Amino acid sequence: MTGRLVSIPEMLAPALATMTPVAPMRIAVHDALGVAPVADILTPRALPAGNIALRGGHAVAALDLVGASPHSPVMLSKMPARVSAGDTLPEGSDAVLPPEGLVDEGVFVEVSRAVAPGDGVRLTGQDLAADALLIPAGMPLVARHLLVLALAGIETVETRVPLVHLPVGAKPETAWLATSCRALGCRIAAPDEKADLALGWSDAQGPVLALNPGDSGQLRLAAGAPPTILLPRRFDGTIAAFVALALPLIERLGDRRATIESRPLTRKIASNVGIAEIVLLRSVPEGYRPLAIGEITLAALAAADHIALVPPESEGAAAGSVLAAWPLELSPPCQALS
Repeated sequence: MTGRLVSIPEMLAPALATMTPVAPMRIAVHDALGVAPVADILTPRALPAGNIALRGGHAVAALDLVGASPHSPVMLSKMPARVSAGDTLPEGSDAVLPPEGLVDEGVFVEVSRAVAPGDGVRLTGQDLAADALLIPAGMPLVARHLLVLALAGIETVETRVPLVHLPVGAKPETAWLATSCRALGCRIAAPDEKADLALGWSDAQGPVLALNPGDSGQLRLAAGAPPTILLPRRFDGTIAAFVALALPLIERLGDRRATIESRPLTRKIASNVGIAEIVLLRSVPEGYRPLAIGEITLAALAAADHIALVPPESEGAAAGSVLAAWPLELSPPCQALS
């Protein structure tokens, strides 16, 4: 491999100087996994809209049954309405009395137990208050968020969705890239679709990236084409160059930033001065346990849950020093950049 050594910031600078976030668009909630809303999402109305039965029984007004007991039953002139779990209670009722709590005596109904307001009931607005903050801007949506939004009657979300071209060829690394891009709120562009960012395989020619592994990673710019990240073909270089080069561009396009988690190292790491090195980490109660630095093995990758970049000016870090790292799934909590 030939060419001069180029730092990660130097390689990224020309692209970051001209790139701007993609325009917001509305997408269906069921397609919104991993995206981050551009504005706070508020509840459109209180939920439930009325008192809902959580169990089967009879809908009653709790105040009508104060003091009811087997020794001092309350007499009602008619049988309270029967409800099943999920039914909306009739107007004026705020509790569900179990069937064994009353006896139909024909002329009257004898109630032998009291209930408190809300017993066996989800009260109006108890799940969601009207106009309450549901999802803050910039928070990536996970499966539970999509369920909440759908149940709240929200059908679409306004977000930024960068379009990414994947490298040509079916490889395990390509599948990982597709999963990681989707987890970061991107959509995989069709071959003939105009993309905001392209990923390809490196030809190992040109400037040498000061990154270990991943020194054959490159960023190329051409008029009329999206920025193109050329990734090393081996899995360790693919991951390293994606984190170092593609992740910052995806953050810019999506107007979001991954929240880095900082924890102390359980033992020291040693790094080569002059190049950035990837370190794989596993979370343990004491902090981060280093698994591999520079040279990534499949065994280390299988055991790791976080990944970090050691800067080129560093010789490493001592045990107990704090290291900032990304979750390896590349689907961390995010915050809006603006």
